[in-house]
Amino acid sequence: MNILRFVTKLNASELASWVQAIGSIIAILSGFLVVRYQATTQRKEDLRREERRLAVRQVRVLRFAQSAIGKVIQCCEDLEDSVLEVLVSEEIVAIAQTASI
Repeated sequence: MNILRFVTKLNASELASWVQAIGSIIAILSGFLVVRYQATTQRKEDLRREERRLAVRQVRVLRFAQSAIGKVIQCCEDLEDSVLEVLVSEEIVAIAQTASI
């Protein structure tokens, strides 16, 4: 402290006031940085949480679409089988009619 008083030519009371002022400024800046860090961290966590929520939703939509496509394919196959059965039946009837003529 004596070196600072000698270099700055301040008495003990003035030097104490400067040290307190500098300490207050450091405390204010530190508080600002802590709040900023917490806000940034919270924002990142919120984004990660939202990304996970959207990913889960996308998976659900894809599963639903996959299931719907599977059902459409099954319906087409069933319809195709029905159409084939009708065509085969008509062919058999036509052959039978031709044979009975």
